[in-house]
Amino acid sequence: MKKILFIDDQAEILELLSELLSAGPNVVFSECHDFESAMKAIQKEKPDIVFTDHSLSGGGGEGLKIVETLSGSGIKVISITSDENAGAAYELIGVKHVNKQDTDELKKIIDMV
Repeated sequence: MKKILFIDDQAEILELLSELLSAGPNVVFSECHDFESAMKAIQKEKPDIVFTDHSLSGGGGEGLKIVETLSGSGIKVISITSDENAGAAYELIGVKHVNKQDTDELKKIIDMV
């Protein structure tokens, strides 16, 4: 069973991602809206993969903090932000980036999990 954690402060994005996951019976889906709840969920749930937005209602950069925190943990992180400049920054540090509006690409990634 795969554990997936989505971190985004936009409820409509989390709802969409939850719908994309609905076909997978071997997937445990969790969601968080801010950095603090994300850190707690990561410790408690021990996800296999984390999809994180760049900005979590704190002015930006929280997604990068999550990447730094998870570095070396074995947890795969994927950036989901509509900010292409932030997305490019994630790719520069070796983190896959997908525009959160690209539902086809998100569905492909989720299906591979």
